[in-house]
Amino acid sequence: MLYLGRSEFLPWHSSATGRSWRDIDERMRTLLLALIRLLGWAYLAAAFAGFCGIYVTFFAAGGLPSLLVLQCLGLLVAIPPLMVTMRIRASTGASTPVWPVAAVVALFTMGIVLMLVSTLCRA
Repeated sequence: MLYLGRSEFLPWHSSATGRSWRDIDERMRTLLLALIRLLGWAYLAAAFAGFCGIYVTFFAAGGLPSLLVLQCLGLLVAIPPLMVTMRIRASTGASTPVWPVAAVVALFTMGIVLMLVSTLCRA
């Protein structure tokens, strides 16, 4: 939701580019703002898909296979932002939000591992 309401880029974007928002020409600002908002809509769509997966898993008798698919999809959604934030941090030194994104990846990974262990212990 943070990206949907933006009227300029975030401070770490400025650090990565070495330019302030006002130093960027109008046409480039329009393009960057469109991409930022597009990313916000993509995250919103992923969240909606996650809620649909939760519904199927817990209320429509989807069971464990649905939950595993949901966890894997969450991991697939979380890995690209982690890779991008790590690459930008490494190449520009900008203070990108690597740790919060890495925590999300770690939680999805733990969910998958614990689900598989639980399934093996029940068998």
